[in-house]
Amino acid sequence: MPFLILNVCVGMGTRRGLAELVRAALALGPNDLKLIPVVQAREELAHFPERDDVVAEIEEMLSGFPAEAFPLLRYKLRTVFSTESLGLKTSRRNNS
Repeated sequence: MPFLILNVCVGMGTRRGLAELVRAALALGPNDLKLIPVVQAREELAHFPERDDVVAEIEEMLSGFPAEAFPLLRYKLRTVFSTESLGLKTSRRNNS
């Protein structure tokens, strides 16, 4: 039996509608979802007034599933808007 993970890119144009995008992706019946921040937008991605509401709406969606369902989505939901997410750390240069 295949294990299906859907990748969802999160950028400036999709961040406000992320809950709607996640809802549509979950309706397809995947085993999990991976939220992937667009690297070029990492510095600005988290800075929008609706951010906490978007995260809360997705968390509410997930509350209807068993706690062990969608572990990747649950983890990435906590990190998708962070510049310190895996692979998004700002390089540190020696300015001496």
